[in-house]
Amino acid sequence: MHELGHSLFGFEDLYPFGEPGWEIQDAKFPGAWDLMAGNSTTFLNWDKFLMGWLKSSEVRCITNQVSSIHYLTASDSSENPRVLFINLTPGVTLAAEPRVDGLSQKVLVYVINSYVSHGNVPILAFDKLLAAGESKDLFGWRITVLDTDSNGALVQATKTDIDKF
Repeated sequence: MHELGHSLFGFEDLYPFGEPGWEIQDAKFPGAWDLMAGNSTTFLNWDKFLMGWLKSSEVRCITNQVSSIHYLTASDSSENPRVLFINLTPGVTLAAEPRVDGLSQKVLVYVINSYVSHGNVPILAFDKLLAAGESKDLFGWRITVLDTDSNGALVQATKTDIDKF
């Protein structure tokens, strides 16, 4: 399936085969979360967005809000938002999307740096999924999982202005 991602959809490899082009503490290539990076059987919603597989109603993009709350669903059969993108700077995006973890929903946080070539790991993800009540502070934003249900997660994005990209 990985090779079909290359030939049918033009997806790039997300695993490292060169020197990493950048680093974020506690983050690494998204091997567990994306088919083009390793062990997953699905794609990141970033890949789906680039391919046009997500409708505009399934994507939430924010840039200047101080705080906003979004319900993100993990369901492929829903018209609800499935991913949150935060523009950190031109070409660099912070992303949050729900993922099934056992019997519950949690939230995957990752950063896309379009200035880094595909062999040098343009996407860095955190292995630890965020559960309800947990937060991740990164590049001037705090991502907090307020609650989860069987279909998705209620996520708050709050601008902190600390540790910007």
